[in-house]
Amino acid sequence: MKKILIFAIVLSCSFATMAQVKFGIRGGITSTDFNPKELVVLNKNDMEQLKISVDEASYGYHFGLFAQFRKNRWVVQPEVLFNSNKISYNVDDNVLATIKDEKFNFVDIPINVGYKLGPLRIQAGPVGHFFINSSSELKTLEGYKENFADMAWGVQYGLGLDIWKTVLDFKWERNFKNYGDHVVFDDTAYNFDSSPNRFIVSLGVKF
Repeated sequence: MKKILIFAIVLSCSFATMAQVKFGIRGGITSTDFNPKELVVLNKNDMEQLKISVDEASYGYHFGLFAQFRKNRWVVQPEVLFNSNKISYNVDDNVLATIKDEKFNFVDIPINVGYKLGPLRIQAGPVGHFFINSSSELKTLEGYKENFADMAWGVQYGLGLDIWKTVLDFKWERNFKNYGDHVVFDDTAYNFDSSPNRFIVSLGVKF
């Protein structure tokens, strides 16, 4: 996937030398769609310590910059976006069930290649997620620590509309990792055995 992103960057740079170029700002919301299993945490004696399940995946938001390089009907659209998401977990320690929230921030760099049919744009391409930071109430649990990867990968595909200076995108994103793989208890890594998908709606303005 890393080679695909590098190829897409090289393609964008090559395409830019012979294309019409527009720059702009954009922002929007995302919804996360996945069906994770319940995570069972064991203590050092292999006895059940906790059960953690996803209670709610809240809508996320993003904003940032984008460019459009257009040659005839082809469009290459790289973006640099700040992306923030929030997840609520149901934590059951066999005595009391509580809700704990986690918020995490990334810089997303999608590079979509599109083909225009009038104002409509059909597009697809790779996306890299660069981890910035997180705030998590799971840190109050005994033995917990987080281990976010510096970078994760995915792919996007969908439709866009270009009307005068307005750019509207509807994209579906598939990520190539199991959700929750940053969760570590007593040096044992866990995950929810599910790869999250995201539906992205984004509105931009070209200058």
